[in-house]
Amino acid sequence: MPANTPAPGTRSPAERDGPYTPHRGGRAGGARGAVPGAWCLVPGAWCLVRTDAQARPECGIRPTILTMAESDEEQIADLIRTWAAAVHAGDLDGVVTDHAADIVMFDVPPPYEGVRGLDAYRETWPPFFEWQAQGAAFEIESLDVTAGADVAFAHALLRCGTPQDFADRPAQRLRLTVGLRKEDGRWLVAHEHHSFPDPGEAS
Repeated sequence: MPANTPAPGTRSPAERDGPYTPHRGGRAGGARGAVPGAWCLVPGAWCLVRTDAQARPECGIRPTILTMAESDEEQIADLIRTWAAAVHAGDLDGVVTDHAADIVMFDVPPPYEGVRGLDAYRETWPPFFEWQAQGAAFEIESLDVTAGADVAFAHALLRCGTPQDFADRPAQRLRLTVGLRKEDGRWLVAHEHHSFPDPGEAS
């Protein structure tokens, strides 16, 4: 059953409770008035979509600000920012969350053929956490996401280094590229590529 299809017998709030009728503000005991709108189903929740374009100040009704489902680009950006925060916190379980079982990572250290599979990916992080404990930064500076129906990619620049690293090379940034695919409605990281530019070539 699709995620936005109600279970058999499920009724919308309008069918169950009648029209959406908040109290008119500004007067004690004011009458209740129906607000133009329609109920629609988004994954996980019924949502009221207001159809009146402006507030009605004479009765104190303010326009409704709706929390709609995030776009795919927003979901992926949140996923990557959460991953980066887990890396910086040394949270191994958080780092491997939302990664595909067959992930392939091309990292700065060897092996040059990359790291393949979630178990191997997990094993790469404890040495990094030990290095990071020197006081190193791991912070996203810029992030761009492009998403299709079931595949997506993102690229980012991160401040990744110790205070001494940045004293020696203030412009140094880690380059991150991420490939994702959607499985059962959920975005998973299928590929990561981490790299630094050659210091000898950096301008």
